[in-house]
Amino acid sequence: MGRLPKAGSVFISLSHRDKEHGWRAARDLHELGFKIYSTAGTNAFLAEKSVPSELVRKNSDPSSNKLSSNDVITKGLVQLVINTPLGRGSRQDGFLIRTASISRSVPCITTVAGFKAAVAGITALQKDEFNIKSLQEWMKK
Repeated sequence: MGRLPKAGSVFISLSHRDKEHGWRAARDLHELGFKIYSTAGTNAFLAEKSVPSELVRKNSDPSSNKLSSNDVITKGLVQLVINTPLGRGSRQDGFLIRTASISRSVPCITTVAGFKAAVAGITALQKDEFNIKSLQEWMKK
């Protein structure tokens, strides 16, 4: 997995069960300055929560000439991928998304807990709160 980005764009596709638990992390990324790309279900849910995102099509839906989720990854448009797949139909899409992420060294997170942790990490990175100390420095009283 690549490093967490401090800025840029993110692709988000949340399964139905994860939408309610993950939308706040998406809002936080937007507030940190990230552009969000999302598939139809996630896009509609985020819009209900007033979180802007640009609609991209699923790889398995060739009926539109919009960019696909794979396109935004392989064309280097996103620096982070959030994909919490669930169900038979999303299995192939999820596989293609994760494969594209790995081939481009784009960090890919597949759980809401990981998504929230990544947002916390990005927040800290943007504030330059990340410091390296030796064990001896941490153990000083």
